[in-house]
Amino acid sequence: MAYTALDIIQHPENYLPNIQVDNVILGYHDKELKVLLQQTIATNKWSITGGYVGRAESIDEAANRIARSRTGLENLFLQQFRSFGGVSRSDDPEKNAATMSALTGVEVKKDLWIFDRFVSLAYYTLTDFSTVKIKKWPLGADSKWWPVNELPPL
Repeated sequence: MAYTALDIIQHPENYLPNIQVDNVILGYHDKELKVLLQQTIATNKWSITGGYVGRAESIDEAANRIARSRTGLENLFLQQFRSFGGVSRSDDPEKNAATMSALTGVEVKKDLWIFDRFVSLAYYTLTDFSTVKIKKWPLGADSKWWPVNELPPL
């Protein structure tokens, strides 16, 4: 099954609710270490790259799919390092049905599970950032490499 960003809104039944994968994609080149961050169309906040787990894929497959969709790279070594599940970690007033409907042109229901609390399974990888062609994704406003010692508010 091909999982796409708008598919989450149009066919939420294809995904595991309340579980997401986050990838800390670190890039190294010429003695410089950077991290790939993204902004969604629903908020101006930066975050590490992430996405939802499809019902027909393992969490490792989801992590690889998400990394590939942002970097274009195949077979990245991804290592799960932690889970995050704080009670209020998913609270974001900017992420709501009205905003998502207006931005996507697709009716988004207020009770859609993407607005609920999430447990995130975090992975990391290291790659040569000079080989990555950052790919824009449908629900993304921007993605770019940030030096690890100059990160924006996350």
